[in-house]
Amino acid sequence: MEGRIVDLGPEVGLVWSQKFPGTLVKQRERHPLLPGMEGIGRDLWAAGPRNLVPARLERGRGGRDDFLKIYVDGRYALMLFPTRDLRGYWVGGIHPMHFDDHDQIVRGALQLRAGRWQVFDSPHALRHSSGWPAIQTAWSAGVGAPPREEEPTFRPAHAAYLDRLTILVDQGRRIEASAGDARRLVPYRRVTPVAAIRRSARSVHSFQLIDANRLTPGTRVHIDGEPDLRGRIERIEEAVATVRFERPVDFARIPESGAFAETPNLITYDKKREAIEILREGRARNPLLLTALVDRRFQTFAPALRARPREPLDASQLSAFRKALAVPDLALVQGPPGTGKTHTIRQVVLACAEENRKVLISSFTNRAVDNVLKDLPEDLLVLRVGREDGITPGCEHLTLEARAAELQRLIADRTEPLLARYGAAAPDGAADALFRQLTEDMRRLDDAGAQARRSAAAAAERENAVTADLRRRMASLDDAGSHHGELLTQRVHALGRLDRAMARAGRAADLPLVGLFFRRRLTRLQANRSAAGAEAEGIRRTLDAIARDRAQVAAELDHVRATHPDLVAARQAHERDLAEQRSRAERAALVATSLRELLDGDHPEIVPDPARLAAFLSAAGSALGLMRRRLDLLTSWRGKLERRTEQLYGELVRYADVIGATCIGTATSGHLDGVDFDLAIVDEAGQISTADLLVPLVRARRAVLVGDHVQLPPLPDDRLVAWVAAEHPGDRELARLVTDSAFELLFPSAPQENKEVLRF
Repeated sequence: MEGRIVDLGPEVGLVWSQKFPGTLVKQRERHPLLPGMEGIGRDLWAAGPRNLVPARLERGRGGRDDFLKIYVDGRYALMLFPTRDLRGYWVGGIHPMHFDDHDQIVRGALQLRAGRWQVFDSPHALRHSSGWPAIQTAWSAGVGAPPREEEPTFRPAHAAYLDRLTILVDQGRRIEASAGDARRLVPYRRVTPVAAIRRSARSVHSFQLIDANRLTPGTRVHIDGEPDLRGRIERIEEAVATVRFERPVDFARIPESGAFAETPNLITYDKKREAIEILREGRARNPLLLTALVDRRFQTFAPALRARPREPLDASQLSAFRKALAVPDLALVQGPPGTGKTHTIRQVVLACAEENRKVLISSFTNRAVDNVLKDLPEDLLVLRVGREDGITPGCEHLTLEARAAELQRLIADRTEPLLARYGAAAPDGAADALFRQLTEDMRRLDDAGAQARRSAAAAAERENAVTADLRRRMASLDDAGSHHGELLTQRVHALGRLDRAMARAGRAADLPLVGLFFRRRLTRLQANRSAAGAEAEGIRRTLDAIARDRAQVAAELDHVRATHPDLVAARQAHERDLAEQRSRAERAALVATSLRELLDGDHPEIVPDPARLAAFLSAAGSALGLMRRRLDLLTSWRGKLERRTEQLYGELVRYADVIGATCIGTATSGHLDGVDFDLAIVDEAGQISTADLLVPLVRARRAVLVGDHVQLPPLPDDRLVAWVAAEHPGDRELARLVTDSAFELLFPSAPQENKEVLRF
């Protein structure tokens, strides 16, 4: 979508927020290619009035104000929050651009134009309007919010349904929070990475505790002041605690000394509440989800009858397969044990992958997720997102960390030949050595050429001195020959005129009356013709004599040049110099030929010509310089790659065919934020409460619930069940949201087109 241009005036002023420097440091640890604060300032200044800056207005969540996200140089995004007086913006966040950002720009973005973008030290230095009202107006005009088709109405029943879920989630959080003291700190004084037991050396670390008795294995902790550095105590031996973090952590991020805060696991409740709010605000990827869950109304559709599974399915499995591929909102598949539900799920995944439709595989337990993923074929890019300690054996290779390491190895292997080629241009490389040798050979060739020119000049000078008399005689004869040649030409022209006059007089001699006159004239002309002919013949004899004399002088000149000792010596010296020049040119050509094979680019064939060799030397210098810059860039890039940062995670997620995560894991991993899933398949849905189930469902356009409500129901918290019974004794719907799964609540009322029972 082409964005609307918004003119922000002569200047947009920015100020770093108080937390931004720390945020930037953490982001650059994960994404080293992000610029520092000075680099950001230069990039913004470079935008200037000639360049339009793409931007989106992002809605604030949880009561927060809206903010502006601008995309700088196609490399990273900045989050800008307008100041109170609307004279500028606070720079509050940064992240590298991923493909999802480009997709969002295409879907809808503004194009901002300003005289300049400038960073100031203080908001008091801001001098112009921020243009925020103009941005809000342009965005409200529909640039960033294309209308959805068949947008369902948010009805009172929907609000009541979500209110009940909110009550349950909030009360569950209060119950969990009351189970422990979140502020109890346990200090440590040293940290070391643990390699012996790692799946990834960046996930497991050991800490020397000061008071080891206050923690026990299995305790959830985070580093005080770093709430995102959280994990579990795996074991404690001799006051040394081994901690496995929830996600890979760069060792440099962990303070050398600090303290652990023991915290209850409240994040699951936060993510459930977040999913509820996504539904309440109409931001769910599936706009028909509430209609199905609350109203029990489903969209009509026709199963994908032409779809064929990759592997055979029985009749009920095939029916479920075709419904899952075509359902526009929600489908339910009841799969008792032994009916091949996992096999059916895999066939759905394979069919979606063939159409480039991204699938989310989720369940309440890690085991159920991994059971679907483990046997998917290797031609699919399958990712497993979640804590490493929760992933079942056999699926470790599917984790983001393992996939990133695999991709790093692949990239390293594929760039190794390029690195070796560019390595030839290094200061100690073969190409560099040949270039230095060629430079020296060309210097010697230049010297040889200069010496050959000097000896040629000396030989010419000596020849001029030795042959001076002969050349003067030759010049005199040449002058005489030229003079007599001109005389002969004149006489020949005169003879021609006389011959024509005689012919005219002869024709008129027989005429009456005047014939006598012409006969006398003819007599005179004949006499003149005879004299002129004799004179011309004399000139010819003179020219022949001059020619004979000139040939004799020329022969003497050739003899002197060929035999005079001084001239022979000078000529031999010059020939030696020419031979030396040719030898050095041939040597330089051999070196240049070897160098040419190591250089990038298309260079002409090497010939032992000094001028062409000099041109090649200049081109080789430029090519080597470019190769060195590429070598430095490639070496730096591979070095950063070997540090195994999270830079590749976003691209892996982008290109993944299938992503697996537990219900809560789909929300706790920031790598799935903004990912557009076509289909969410939730296995063992009969054992998952509605609040848990919503977390993956709001992230996909469509969903298929697979389970068996006749088997094990959800395992509710007895404390929450007791609270509902005591505080809401007459609310049966609220009680069922605690004790029954969404699958059980939906299956009886779902139309036959939206459900299937797998048969034995």
